[in-house]
Amino acid sequence: MRKYNIGWGLTSKCNMNCELCYSKETRNKSIDISIVDWKRFVDENHEQIDSINYGTGENALLDDFFVFIDYARAKYPFIKQSVTTNGFITQRILKNDNYHDIFMRALDEVDISLDFADKRKHCDFRGQQYAYDWAIQTLEHLQGSKIKATIVFVGFEETLKKENIDGLFEIAKEYDTMIRLNIYRPVSEAKEINDKFKLSYKTLFDSLRYINSQYRINRHFDSQPFFR
Repeated sequence: MRKYNIGWGLTSKCNMNCELCYSKETRNKSIDISIVDWKRFVDENHEQIDSINYGTGENALLDDFFVFIDYARAKYPFIKQSVTTNGFITQRILKNDNYHDIFMRALDEVDISLDFADKRKHCDFRGQQYAYDWAIQTLEHLQGSKIKATIVFVGFEETLKKENIDGLFEIAKEYDTMIRLNIYRPVSEAKEINDKFKLSYKTLFDSLRYINSQYRINRHFDSQPFFR
């Protein structure tokens, strides 16, 4: 039977205000489905699921997120589970022992969004004064654990400058993680945002050539490069 790797947005809720946010225009209009529906989906389709990555919003804002990943791990331990987070998830698990236990038991990988190696730039870009601290704290918490950690950054003109690339790789080296580059894709109807963050082919080519000369490309997945 064919198995699928699922990217699943359980929620559109987020505690950041990124200027190039993919879902900002629909966030206030969307209505999240309930955990009852989440459970029904995985119950009906578990035989065809190889892995699930929870993304889109900041899933850790929902108590039901922890309940659900615990449910999925207990009933279907063969399904690999990962989450993409801005780092806030650590704020939840360090204040709740039960959530911490679920986090360590149910997740196989955590992808941490960190776009700038410079604290001020990252916080300004994310519109959240604690964005950098939360990301670093999550990397620290995962260091040495069985959970795989990956730094994820959005590729546009500013983030693909050599000094930022090198800075992110220094952080990745310190915490023994890989880096994944998600190339910015214009999705907003606001032309000024697309124009501000669109990535030129020259910058992309030069940046990938630089990364390839200085670091090691580990693999490609869904056209997004992973590096060490």
